[in-house]
Amino acid sequence: KIEKIDLIINALKNEQEIGIKLSKAGLQVLGPNYEKKVSLGLEYTSAEDWVYTEILGKRPRIHIIGAGHVGLELSKIMNYLGFAVEIYDDRPNLNTLEQNQFAEKKHLVNYKDFTQIFNASPEDYVAIMTFGYRSDKVVFKQLLHQSFYYIGMLGSKNKIETLLREMEEEGYHPEMWQHVKTPIGLSIHSKTAQEIAISIAGEI
Repeated sequence: KIEKIDLIINALKNEQEIGIKLSKAGLQVLGPNYEKKVSLGLEYTSAEDWVYTEILGKRPRIHIIGAGHVGLELSKIMNYLGFAVEIYDDRPNLNTLEQNQFAEKKHLVNYKDFTQIFNASPEDYVAIMTFGYRSDKVVFKQLLHQSFYYIGMLGSKNKIETLLREMEEEGYHPEMWQHVKTPIGLSIHSKTAQEIAISIAGEI
């Protein structure tokens, strides 16, 4: 039993998923290479015949690119919703980045070389909300060729239209960003950073 617990602890420390099964017979560890289609939850026939299966360490992950006020509020909400949060910014000593206690990982980056440090899977969520229109565009162009479960970009309708028009003029085809939520978030007439964050979380 101690060996099984150690396996679980080590997997979680290394941010690996690990499956477990509980039954009257005890604890079974499925290991990091468990069958992905395993049936999760409780299968109950009787007090003598039941099994509970769970995948530990499996959390949806969101990458918030821009650590300003909206980034801080979105980190807070997504953390409460059970997401692993990673946040990025190019501004050193940024108050809202330093104050962010909800992000699992914080990254100080150069947006021009963003993909050199950016590591995301097709199952991840991405929200682009840098300080300015120009830096949004720099990041956006680098991520267009990658696949994500969700990707959106913050900005006013006019800003988004200008950015996409410039990209067309530079040779990018509109089909390349049809999967991107622009502007990001549900239309709830949000004004404050908290309201904008709620609109994004709601859309996700």
